[in-house]
Amino acid sequence: MVLAAALPGTERARRRIEPVLPPPGLEVLPPSPGAEPRAPIVLLPALGFAGRSLLPVARALDGRRLRALVDPPGIEGGPPLPSIDADALLDGLAGAIDRLDAGPVVLAGHSIGGAIAVRLAARRPERVAALVLIDAPVSPFPLSWWERLALHPATWVALLDLLGPVLAVRLALPDVLGEPAPIREQALRAYAERLDSRARRETMLAYHDAFLDRAALGRTHAALATVRAPVLVIWGARDRVLPQSMIDATEATLPRSTARAIERLPDAGHLLPLERPEATARAIDAFLADRSF
Repeated sequence: MVLAAALPGTERARRRIEPVLPPPGLEVLPPSPGAEPRAPIVLLPALGFAGRSLLPVARALDGRRLRALVDPPGIEGGPPLPSIDADALLDGLAGAIDRLDAGPVVLAGHSIGGAIAVRLAARRPERVAALVLIDAPVSPFPLSWWERLALHPATWVALLDLLGPVLAVRLALPDVLGEPAPIREQALRAYAERLDSRARRETMLAYHDAFLDRAALGRTHAALATVRAPVLVIWGARDRVLPQSMIDATEATLPRSTARAIERLPDAGHLLPLERPEATARAIDAFLADRSF
C-alpha cells in the first residue's frame, strides 16, 4: 500500500458526523518561459507524505510542463481529519485541477496517490490526458505479517514512546525498502513528526480506510477497468509493501484498447520517487515524449 498504509498510527477514532473536507493544496512549478504549452503534470504523494515529497521528481521532469504537487487535506497543513469521505476528496481534487485552467492533465500518483488518481480518472475522464501509477495499489491484496502488525492499535504508540518517531521510522524502512536507500532526511523527519502526532495518525488511518481497505481497493479495481487514457506503470523491483503481482493485475484490468507501458526500476523499493527521483522523472518524460499532449 504505502509506507503510510503500513505505518499509520492506529487510534481508530470513529465519528458519525463527517468533518468538512478542505480542498487539497497545490504547489505549482510553472513551465519554462516561452515553452510550448503541454499538458500539466499533477503529482499525488504516498499516504503520510506531503506534496513536497515529490518535489525532486517535479524538478527533474520536463520543464516545459507545468508541474503541480498535491497536498492532501489533513496530512500536513490545516486541521487533522478523523474521517475522509472519498467522494468529497475526489471532487475537491477535481476542482483544484480545474482551477489550473490548463486543459487535461497527466495524473501521476505514488502508492495511495495512484489509487486516488485511478478513481479520479474514472470519475472525470475528460480531465485526464494520461495516468502514471507509481507502485500503486489498484486491487485487493493480502497484507504481509509486518503490515498487519503495523496496523495493530497498540503497535505504533508503544514504539513511538520507546524509540521516538525518527528512529522508529528508520527501523521500519528495511521492511519497506528492502535495502537502505537515499531518502532526504527532511522528508523522513517530516513524516516521522506526523507519525508522532495522534491526530495526524488518525488522519492517515482515515485515508487508509477511504482508499486502501479491501472494499475501497475493489472500487479502485472497478474504476481501472474504465480508464481509456494511456497508462504508465512504474514499479520498484524491491517493493516489499505491494506484491509484484499488482503489475499483472493492473495490465489485466485495463481495457484492451488502453495504451500502457511498464517500467521496472531495479534499484528501488516502494518509495521509489523518494529513492530515485531522477529515474522516476526520466520514465515519465520518456512515456510522454511521443505523445501530442
